[in-house]
Amino acid sequence: MIATYSNEEFDALQDIADKLTAEDRAAGRSAPAYGYSKANAEIARRCVAVAGVTRQSALEAARRIRDEETTMQTSAQKPACLSG
Repeated sequence: MIATYSNEEFDALQDIADKLTAEDRAAGRSAPAYGYSKANAEIARRCVAVAGVTRQSALEAARRIRDEETTMQTSAQKPACLSG
């Protein structure tokens, strides 16, 4: 992300992590009651770190990553008799 002011990347990271965590709460997924989850902060950090992306495109990428990781975790938790 191209920062236009001091700490803009950190502000974007927090904003994206907050939005992802709020979406998790709304969808009934595990999420802290306040603030944002460590997992969502890591996803946001990876997306914001990409040079030249906008905050909106970083948010969209973070959503895709979170959804893919959630799907992979859910699939891994199914009993063997149900995963065929």
